[in-house]
This record gives sequence, structure tokens and C-alpha cells, in this order.
Amino acid sequence: ERLTSVLQDKRSNYDTDIFAPIFREIEKHAGVRGYEGRVGEEDKDQIDMAYRVLSDHIRTLTFAIADGAVPSNDGRGYVLRRILRRAVRYAQDVLKMPKRSFSKLAHVVVAHMHSTFPEIKKKEKYIVEILQDEEATFERTLKRGLDHFSKSSDKLLSEGKKIVPG
Repeated sequence: ERLTSVLQDKRSNYDTDIFAPIFREIEKHAGVRGYEGRVGEEDKDQIDMAYRVLSDHIRTLTFAIADGAVPSNDGRGYVLRRILRRAVRYAQDVLKMPKRSFSKLAHVVVAHMHSTFPEIKKKEKYIVEILQDEEATFERTLKRGLDHFSKSSDKLLSEGKKIVPG
């Protein structure tokens, strides 16, 4: 990727044609502006960072799942679960993408990388199913956690408390 950025005279790996198809697909689903290559202080709304997070994470997850790893509660599976959940939060909170749309990005990775990595094409349906299941599980987990927090904070506020114990 770094070599590609040099050959294409781009400032960043993310500005190359490697990431462009993924960015275009994200933009189709996003409720915000397209990718502009902003970083640091220029990216105050963190939209460009979110594009980079999603594109990097969908590639990581697509290849890892094709290689036999799956999101779980331990080891490399736990790392994958955390990667997916981070991407989903960026997708929904920053890019305003509809729920369960992150997994759809795997199709773009497969479409643009399968000639070099044919195993991802063979396992595309499986990859998407794993991602969809994990997104749905995270959605339920997040809802339960937010509901619990809301009830706890409402109770504390009704008691006149502003500090969460513990």
C-alpha cells in the first residue's frame, strides 16, 4: 500500500485506488459527506477518520474470516470482535449509516481483491453471514447496556446523586 501511494503520488495509502471503491460504497450508505482525505485538526467532525476505520476494518475482517478466524470472546476472535464493534460504532455514530450495513462492505472488498486472493470469493457468503450475525449480536448487547445505564442514571438522578458509585 505504501508503494502504491508513492507510485500514484498520493499523500496517504487511503488516497490510492486501493481504498477508493470501499469509500464509494461507504458513501452510498452514509448520511454524511464523502471522503476528503482530511486528518487531524482538519477532520474536526472525524468523518474522514471514520471512512478510514471502516475501510481498514472491513478488509481486516474479510481476510481474517476467510482464513478461518471468527469473532469470539477470547484470543484472536476477541480482537476481531472488538474491531467489528469499533467499526459499527463509527458507521452509526459518525457516518450515520443504517444499522447492519457494515457487513455489506465485505462485498466490495471481495469484488476488488478476489483476483489476487481467490479464497475470499469462495467464502464470500460465509464472511457476510458471520459479519451480519456479529452486527446483530452487538446491536442487542449495546441496546441492553444503554438501557441498563439509562435506568441506573435515572435512579441516581431521582435520588439527587450526580456521581456514579464504584
